[in-house]
Amino acid sequence: MPTNRRHASRKRVARVAAGQRGRAVKACPAPMPLPRDEPRSNPICGQEPTGVADGVDAGEDFYRRADHILRQQGAVESLEERREFTGLLWRMILRRENFKRCFKSFTAHDDIVALIHDAIRAGGLDEAVWRCFLAVHFGRLSAENDRQFRSAARFLFAFHNAPFWTWKRVSKNPRALHDWLMQHGDDLATLRYGNHRKRRSPRPKPIWLVIESFVSLATKYGSPMKLISDGLDSGLDAFNAFYRRLKQIYDFGRLGRFDLLVLLLDARLITAEPKSC
Repeated sequence: MPTNRRHASRKRVARVAAGQRGRAVKACPAPMPLPRDEPRSNPICGQEPTGVADGVDAGEDFYRRADHILRQQGAVESLEERREFTGLLWRMILRRENFKRCFKSFTAHDDIVALIHDAIRAGGLDEAVWRCFLAVHFGRLSAENDRQFRSAARFLFAFHNAPFWTWKRVSKNPRALHDWLMQHGDDLATLRYGNHRKRRSPRPKPIWLVIESFVSLATKYGSPMKLISDGLDSGLDAFNAFYRRLKQIYDFGRLGRFDLLVLLLDARLITAEPKSC
């Protein structure tokens, strides 16, 4: 099966089987310590997702429904491979539900999710959307160790201790960010991406291409908040309209766009729910 069709099929399974140029950059504070690569024992809300740590399986009914859908979609993998995928899918569903339930409990200073909360509480909705974008680019939603958990915040902090590359600063002078990236290749090389973005490069140019495309798109609509709100009829499939609009972000494929919209939904920056996979 072609890769794109396989990804589309798996998304459908998840829903149905589950039942649903530049000025000088100002000096920054003291640098942050480099995080460790060790896995976090409690990556989400103080505990592993229910059903993963305690070994609870998906159940035969879930396997049966998922396998039925996979075969309908033309899956050619063996029964053993399909069951392995279904088990992984079940764990991902549990992890997602746990993340959603515990979203507001993330409070660490170096966690981009807590920094999104800070921006919302301060009334900085454009900044919150920008931080959501950074969170998804660095794979925060699928992070499994300290380096992955902290990469988005370390980037936002310019590898120091407070937000530096804010939306206001970047949108006012994107070239300054470009120049900074080109000068900090060694620092960037210490960043680690979460599982959903694991094939992305931490080198300056690829990061710049992704960020430049987001800045251009948000500027086109007037601001990050207008990007996710203007010209969309809430009576239609607004989630799908958002999804198509974000296609213009460089190197944000189906999963990247979906993760961004889900994070915006968790942060209550949008209200549109996905109607299909």
